[in-house]
Amino acid sequence: MQSEVVIMTFLLFDEKYYELNDLHSSSGLDPFRASEQGIALRIRKLPAGRLSYTLVDLETAPREMLAGSLLYSPEGVTGLLKEHPYFQPLAGLQEKYSLTKPENRRLLLTMVFLFINPAPFSPELISGWLTEAGYPRANAGQPAMDLFNSRTEKVEDDCPFEQLFNQLPPRQGIDSGSPARLNQLDAFMAGHDFGNYSLVYDEFTFFKSAEKNREKHSLLLDQLSETGFIVMDHNHLVLGLSATLLELSAIAEVTLPETNNLIRRCFTFHERSLFSLGSLIQHVEAEFIKCITYDVSAASIVVYSGKGMFISFPLAEFLQYNNIEKPINSGIPVYLILNR
Repeated sequence: MQSEVVIMTFLLFDEKYYELNDLHSSSGLDPFRASEQGIALRIRKLPAGRLSYTLVDLETAPREMLAGSLLYSPEGVTGLLKEHPYFQPLAGLQEKYSLTKPENRRLLLTMVFLFINPAPFSPELISGWLTEAGYPRANAGQPAMDLFNSRTEKVEDDCPFEQLFNQLPPRQGIDSGSPARLNQLDAFMAGHDFGNYSLVYDEFTFFKSAEKNREKHSLLLDQLSETGFIVMDHNHLVLGLSATLLELSAIAEVTLPETNNLIRRCFTFHERSLFSLGSLIQHVEAEFIKCITYDVSAASIVVYSGKGMFISFPLAEFLQYNNIEKPINSGIPVYLILNR
């Protein structure tokens, strides 16, 4: 049975409520478009209840993707730092690094994003990302260490976003005709012809594709547990195709240096919080195969064919005859296994 897709017709921007149905511009974003660089912090609540954090460019993000989200401009983030105890560990950094100055607003947004994101970012990674946000490379080590230490001091019970989501209005209905977000693979495989569907591994790609072709049948796999793995041992890396490039970067800098360089060349910092490993392979397939062969001894795509059955194919061989956007042999590509 196809997964239901909930219609979200609203969002909160800097904690002000907006009905998307009332917005009439082509993008639907004019009333709250950030004027400086267009980058905003986006927080959404996943079906399982976990909060997800990304950075979005309001001028390019599809309005359907923003529905049901909390959005914060740099000005809104400044308000958060003043009002909520959760951000108390950042208070000293705000003053120390003059984060409220107009020229530092992108840096402020980046630091808050890295503070609230639960992924295990090292000081070295944070330093590189602060440099991308405009901080001088030679001086980025100290604010990166300060931010790393502040992450250890935050109290998750004080996080204000759960309460804000509880204040949002009830869901507005079910759109059974929309492309599906798939979270129950076996149930779907039992009742659908895979040949009619295209596979997508992250929201941004999903909604951008929907903008171009409203009739396209797509499956959004970002909530499918089989596509979300990131597991590492001494000999292997298991990388779900829905893992974001930012999550991948947390381990790739040391373990997959050539692939990490490819990611940084092809995607900006905020894009890496949106795009998935699956999208990376789709966008730059040949370059990805070349880089991954430098980093590992072998790479395989794993296809889930239903009822607990997984089939492995060598990556280059698989991509020579198939692509991860289409089902293969009544199965769905779900993750990549790398032999280190």
